[in-house]
Amino acid sequence: MLNVISSGCLLLFGSVYIAKLLLLKYRDKILANSLGDKGKERNLSRVERLVKWSVYTWIAIWILNIFGISIYAPLLMNMPLRYIGVALNALGAILFFISVIVMNKSWRVGIDHNSTAKLVTSGIYKFSRNPAYVAFDTMFLGTAITFGDFGLLLIGIVAGFSLHNLILKEESYLEEKFKGDYIKYKNDVGRYL
Repeated sequence: MLNVISSGCLLLFGSVYIAKLLLLKYRDKILANSLGDKGKERNLSRVERLVKWSVYTWIAIWILNIFGISIYAPLLMNMPLRYIGVALNALGAILFFISVIVMNKSWRVGIDHNSTAKLVTSGIYKFSRNPAYVAFDTMFLGTAITFGDFGLLLIGIVAGFSLHNLILKEESYLEEKFKGDYIKYKNDVGRYL
């Protein structure tokens, strides 16, 4: 049962991610994924490549665990705790879905200095400046608890730190792009919660 629910969470997360990229590309003519693109400042490029590598690795280990393959020695987890993990995973997938929908045409993966996106401060973004990243962190924790896989825990920690570093880069970019509007938003709404 846990594997079925976890598979559904992965399917929701992946479907939302891919559907949004395709919708923006074909309906709105926006290339929304610039994560790790060439030509970016070296430090930003390094941060984005680490995000890409760690998140893709996390997804791969998640899929392996769904099929009963644990890369690292499993953590000792009892069944009630695993249900909490799958609930966190579902919460994260739903939060990601809501975050992407509310962002509408402004949703991007990576920092695109040529973007014409608008600053979104409504909906779920009234409570968190980065609800999609909160969703990722929730799913990182949820998958590790669900499967009790030490590898998922480790890669989740690496991915969480890499996403945090990307958020810091995004904040500098948004301050430069939206100036006082973003600074006011930043002062009024927490980075995570």
